[in-house]
Amino acid sequence: MAIALKVEPGKPFVYYYGSAWDEGVGGPCTRGEWDRYTLTAPVDFRVPTDRR
Repeated sequence: MAIALKVEPGKPFVYYYGSAWDEGVGGPCTRGEWDRYTLTAPVDFRVPTDRR
């Protein structure tokens, strides 16, 4: 998948991305559930040291 966006110098650029498998069990099924999940899920931007 490729996405092309117009970004303007000097203006903030924010990109939100999310996905969920729609046939999973127990995952978010509604927008409200997804919003609650994204607001409470831990965020970790560290590079993993375990490279399998």
